[in-house]
Amino acid sequence: MRYAIPRSACDAVAAGGIVMMNLSRGALLQAAALFPRFLPLYIHARPEILAARLGARGRETAEDIAARIIRAGQWAEGLPLPVTTIDNSDGLEPALDQFLTAIRKARQ
Repeated sequence: MRYAIPRSACDAVAAGGIVMMNLSRGALLQAAALFPRFLPLYIHARPEILAARLGARGRETAEDIAARIIRAGQWAEGLPLPVTTIDNSDGLEPALDQFLTAIRKARQ
């Protein structure tokens, strides 16, 4: 797979807009270099909530889910960027409030 940031996203940021991207951990440093006001957000849920949500989907084995939860817990370790964490354990509205607060702070 070839992922890229479209030129239109760069143009929107240059014009003062906000662009949201779903990036891999490996692409964060490149994005931070490209966008001076880059704000990495880590959206997560508590391990037991994540396990229940993944289990309900029925796409992964219990072992796959356990491995994914371990990886999720280590996501930001060693990352040389400040990361804002959004807790999605308690549903959409509280997570959305946290998200909007982070965006407002970043725009100041």
